[in-house]
Amino acid sequence: MLDLHKKINLSLHKKGNWKKIQEGKNIFLFKGYINNSSIEDIFKTFTNLNNKTVYDCLKNIDGHFSLIVRTEDYFLAAVDRIRSCPLIWSLDDLELFITDDSNIINDKYYPKLSQINFDITKLFAMSGYTIGEHSTYKNIKQINPGGFIWVDKKDLLIDKYYQWNPWNVEKTKSSISNDLSKLNKKIISKLINSVNDRQIIIPLSAGMDSRFIASGLKHLNYKNVL
Repeated sequence: MLDLHKKINLSLHKKGNWKKIQEGKNIFLFKGYINNSSIEDIFKTFTNLNNKTVYDCLKNIDGHFSLIVRTEDYFLAAVDRIRSCPLIWSLDDLELFITDDSNIINDKYYPKLSQINFDITKLFAMSGYTIGEHSTYKNIKQINPGGFIWVDKKDLLIDKYYQWNPWNVEKTKSSISNDLSKLNKKIISKLINSVNDRQIIIPLSAGMDSRFIASGLKHLNYKNVL
């Protein structure tokens, strides 16, 4: 099993805008932002976990983020539900290596021909992207959206705390419309709260995304918009 102190290596980009909190031997690294809590509160929660409670704690975070926690008892690396701040990892010779920069991991494990994942490279050649956690190299992967890596003195766990399952929803058209309306208002309200009265500039295109933002801000009477 992995040694928590000697066999888990981090190498993060110096300009990655990571925030660090350290209290004794507990280290908390955070990148991104949270809507429903402070980083200090998240630190307190995430330095007192086990491999059962980690699922709900991650699920309760509302924001765009990646986080890394290191204590004497466990190590945790996680990303949000859409992987807006990606983390890349490799498990090689019982060493877990994690980074936020593909160039760093490429320099450390310069892939040889035998390490190329030819099934994935075929998909990449046809579509322009890889599938799931996989990269074009066998031993280099990404943490999936809504996913995490957990290491303690007994286990190494690579799992998801969130799985998007829209196909399981069975509702009436009216109910779906009402739910969508509430969700749209919630999205725009979060946008307004996050800018702290600053001006919002919308590059208005012919698409639906920019129209949605513009009309939502108008609907909620936010005036500082260009």
